[in-house]
Amino acid sequence: MNILFIHQNFPGQYKYLAPALHPWAAEFETKVIRAKGAARACLKLKERGFTPDIICVHPGWGESLLLKDVFFDAKIISFHEFYYHPRGVDVGFDPEFNENSFEYYAKVRLKNAHLLLSYENSDKIITPTHWQKMVAPKWAQEKMEVVFMLENKESLQDIRKNARETIVSKYDLKRVCLPKQIEIVEEMGRQ
Repeated sequence: MNILFIHQNFPGQYKYLAPALHPWAAEFETKVIRAKGAARACLKLKERGFTPDIICVHPGWGESLLLKDVFFDAKIISFHEFYYHPRGVDVGFDPEFNENSFEYYAKVRLKNAHLLLSYENSDKIITPTHWQKMVAPKWAQEKMEVVFMLENKESLQDIRKNARETIVSKYDLKRVCLPKQIEIVEEMGRQ
């Protein structure tokens, strides 16, 4: 990414920002690069005459950021997997990796920038658990619906024992999750 700083008395107020900015913005830059790639692919689809009524997207890596700028009228259903918090949710619980600094907390918070933009563009957001919904911003929770991916919620207990094997064997995207997802898509299509 090339950044141009313009100031009458450069570096002026940018004396510390200019050299420090890029490491903090690098993750968002990666998401924007993916968004541009997805948008360009969607523009090609649009040029060929394809215009979706509904777009189902996972915003976690940035691809959803610019979709509304290509398909203005499409409804967007996003899959919410995680929203980062600098304290109390996904950081600070493991003493081995407990970095206690402003820079660390700021980097964690900035990991949400692309998610916030994606959620703003979403008409509906689905998420697999109430906990995942709860850690999202309140305004985004209003757009969220929990769609479980496990038939038996009690089987979550097993996940703690042998996470990978349990998820692979018990995740039932087709039989458990798919009917609810179809219902949501059909509902959005009627709006």
